Amino acid sequence: MFPAKITLSNIELMAAAYEGVRIQCRKRMKKSKPTHSAGHENDWQYAIQGSIGEITLARYLNVFWCGAPQGGGDVDGFYEVRCSMKHNATLKVYDENKSDAPYVLITGINGDMIIQGWMWGHEAKNRSLYWRDSGERCRSEGYFIPIKDLNKGELPKR
Repeated sequence: MFPAKITLSNIELMAAAYEGVRIQCRKRMKKSKPTHSAGHENDWQYAIQGSIGEITLARYLNVFWCGAPQGGGDVDGFYEVRCSMKHNATLKVYDENKSDAPYVLITGINGDMIIQGWMWGHEAKNRSLYWRDSGERCRSEGYFIPIKDLNKGELPKR
């Protein structure tokens, strides 16, 4: 049940960091533009932090993590991960994100991570409850779900 604390090993952190670097180099080669008005100043941080979140969830689920999947979810081909260094973060979901996937919010820094909870994409896309134009504070408009609204029970199975 959530929140769940996970402490990653140095080997897991190195694997996640390497995957984040690989993702960012691939984006650079493709000349990809940042998503959701993020700007380029945090490209590397977002890629590495996202990979740390993914390996955290994989460890919790006791499944193999292979890095950036092709076509499936971030972890185990099903789960989508959002990761932040701030423990008061919100789960961010955007219109173009899958509605039929569970989104998991993970927070933490330096491998001391907390799985805060999760929400189905279609539940997160509730305009009257969660939609906002974040202005200058965050990346863009979208659905911003507070931790208190996340499911704290077990993650759904495929």
